[in-house]
Amino acid sequence: MERWAGKIAVVTGASSGIGLATVKDLVKAGVIVIGLARRVNKMKRLEDELQFRRGSFHSCECDISKLESIKAAFKWIEETFSKINILINNAGILKFSGILTEGNEEGLRELIEVNLLGNVYCTKEAYRLMRASYGEECHIININSILGHSIPSSLASLTYNLYPTSKHALKATTEVLKQELSNEKNIRISSISPGLVKTEIAHSAKHPCADRIMGSQTILHVEDVSRAILFVIGSPRHVTISELIITPTGQKY
Repeated sequence: MERWAGKIAVVTGASSGIGLATVKDLVKAGVIVIGLARRVNKMKRLEDELQFRRGSFHSCECDISKLESIKAAFKWIEETFSKINILINNAGILKFSGILTEGNEEGLRELIEVNLLGNVYCTKEAYRLMRASYGEECHIININSILGHSIPSSLASLTYNLYPTSKHALKATTEVLKQELSNEKNIRISSISPGLVKTEIAHSAKHPCADRIMGSQTILHVEDVSRAILFVIGSPRHVTISELIITPTGQKY
């Protein structure tokens, strides 16, 4: 990670979970990190916590479900930092809206807007600022899920509705992006797909099985994923880890 010291990284969903853990690890490695999230107060507290570390952390309020909010955030990033070297598309939500045939339409729409379209819009804005780095090494990482690869029948009772759909679409979107940017030799693109991770996503969605899901003994910690992110970024420049699947030992997928 030494070559990334002083470079500019953007992490979406930076106020909690995988995003927060990733921010801490990147700042520790000397990276200048901008966090995007709605809960700006939590990020401000994180700024205070990280102010004497090797790198630095800067918070920016952003609602990933709204294009105008994304554009405003990246305009501020451009005016303040001029460029971007790393984008971690981490923001995601789980909406408990019942089964698909009875689901709440507004919840389903928001899930797609955050998990898929928000990712696409952030990538578009970040790519523009990566080109402003004039050939410096850049990396885009999409945080996917094992549910973006397969949907085990054992999860049917958990009523994830369009969550796996959004992650399958994100997998396809990542592949399209790789093809579109295949001639951009300074930009690497990777996807990381964790299994079950101990975050607040299920509780935030008021999922009826949240306690059972998060109480499982077979579960990843957010630090496991953030370390994987640094591993992918820190791989030699001539190496691209295109897809990394991480599961708790024993978890089937």
